[in-house]
Amino acid sequence: MAPAGTPETIVRKVSEDLRKVMTDPTLGAQLAGRGSYPLPMSPAEVTAFIRDQQQQWGPVLQQIAAKP
Repeated sequence: MAPAGTPETIVRKVSEDLRKVMTDPTLGAQLAGRGSYPLPMSPAEVTAFIRDQQQQWGPVLQQIAAKP
């Protein structure tokens, strides 16, 4: 995640560097040992994932917020 308006070159560089780290087998094993797993995504994939989650969970959260 980065602030809105972050230059595309910086977003791309951070994404590439993070992908390198997250695909390291040692880190993957450490994360798996803690019950987590890496799922590297491109900036476009992250945007699509967030939109999907908002559509999926938005109505549920609205229902929860509407209850007294």
